[in-house]
Amino acid sequence: MKKFVLVWLCFLLFVTGCGNIKKTKTTEDKVAYEVIDAQGLKIGFTHKPQRIITDSLGLDEIVLGIVPGEKLAAVNYLDSDRAISFIVNETKNVEPKLKNYSSEEIAALQPDLFIASAWTDKEKLQTLRRLGIPVVVCKGPATIKDVQDTVRLVAAALGEAGRGKLVNEKMNKELTKIDSVIKAQKQAKPVVMLVSLMSSYGGRGSLYDALCQQAGLVNGIAKAGLKNGEFLAKELVVKVNPELFILSAPSRGDSILYEKYRKKFMSDKALAGLTGINHVVVIPDRYLYCSSQNIIYGIKTLANKGYGQVLFPLGQENCLKGY
Repeated sequence: MKKFVLVWLCFLLFVTGCGNIKKTKTTEDKVAYEVIDAQGLKIGFTHKPQRIITDSLGLDEIVLGIVPGEKLAAVNYLDSDRAISFIVNETKNVEPKLKNYSSEEIAALQPDLFIASAWTDKEKLQTLRRLGIPVVVCKGPATIKDVQDTVRLVAAALGEAGRGKLVNEKMNKELTKIDSVIKAQKQAKPVVMLVSLMSSYGGRGSLYDALCQQAGLVNGIAKAGLKNGEFLAKELVVKVNPELFILSAPSRGDSILYEKYRKKFMSDKALAGLTGINHVVVIPDRYLYCSSQNIIYGIKTLANKGYGQVLFPLGQENCLKGY
């Protein structure tokens, strides 16, 4: 299969003049609409994409908030893991399920749109562009507004701006309800500390920090003075003295590694006298690391765990959709 893909790519590159695709301007090639992505690049579309691929679970969730699953030419392998995904049902019949996929694998599926994260390898994106595949790059979200901006961009790229608007309106409606409930709480905001394998994640400037603020919690990592990307030392944990430790419940492939890390972290003698050492909750990754419109479930879960009561009954957690 790989040999076939490489031969196919070489043929494409040859017939397009070493990668510089020159399309004959015909009626079919007329640009119907354009978008400007997070990198400031203008991308033109001759039709609404029908074979879409993204490079992450979060972007798959955003796409499926705007169009149904049959529009996806492939999905991320994490989409089928309930520990981290809100779109298990929507993607169960979509194949292939990809992991660490190359530009060759993407091109072989003949997508008419590839939606990429800001951190995607630039050479991979350039290869796809040379092959004539429209590429839209989205910003890595650090705030709820960033998430909504990505929803807006993806919807525009799919030719479904109205659906994207509806998704964001549903988000705003939920956020307004959350604000109302949180403001009604009389107690001081609980101080929480995230314990995760990603020991440099969660400080100021992270989406997790934004979720904590929205949930009415004090993020212990930010309180320690750390920005996102800075390492959380045990001395800072002791200094903050959190009231609650939040342990990340991992996706299925990382459970052994996570468990080993958590035991080592929580058994450290330096933490023995802390207020929250006996107040520990485990929260599935889908709530802590969600980067799509479904972060509303993460906010509600964090608030419930942080305040120690059911402020927000959750029930069935359906992917927020605009159709």
